[in-house]
Amino acid sequence: MKAFLALIAQIAFVLFAGVLVVQVATETSGSPTSRNVRLDVSAEGLWTNVPVKVVNAQNQEFERLPVPPDPYPLKFRADGRWRALDSNHFSFNGVTYRVMDLAPVERNRVCIDAQGRRFACGLNAFKALGNIVRGKFLECRILPGEDAEMTADCVIDGKSLAQILSRVPGLPPQ
Repeated sequence: MKAFLALIAQIAFVLFAGVLVVQVATETSGSPTSRNVRLDVSAEGLWTNVPVKVVNAQNQEFERLPVPPDPYPLKFRADGRWRALDSNHFSFNGVTYRVMDLAPVERNRVCIDAQGRRFACGLNAFKALGNIVRGKFLECRILPGEDAEMTADCVIDGKSLAQILSRVPGLPPQ
């Protein structure tokens, strides 16, 4: 038991000596003015209770560039207001559009494949337009034309609608 008490006394002495050395080193190493520095809380608050606007827009000297025109100004989701009319025509909000660069295929057209089998390629083309576009977000630009119908260049996720439809298997070649 005496050995345990001696060990505790030695540990207490080492801790006391360490604290004393740190305190003496702090007092002797600092400058005379740094010892009694106190923060004056009443002068100006370091933190505010309300947000502070850091950037003043009136003092900005940056050139404001005009926003470039949107290449696809007609944007819509193909929902209940959208309807496929045939293989290359659709209507949205009662306005009929023709898909640019897509050859029309009559809905009742029957084609023959390489093995000589007949298939309903017109119905496949009509259904392909409806199935591919339905529920998707389309961006279109209306092309100026001399005919009565509106020709639209449309993209879905950055890909041309005409290119997407031209790659559908089972459709007649364009």
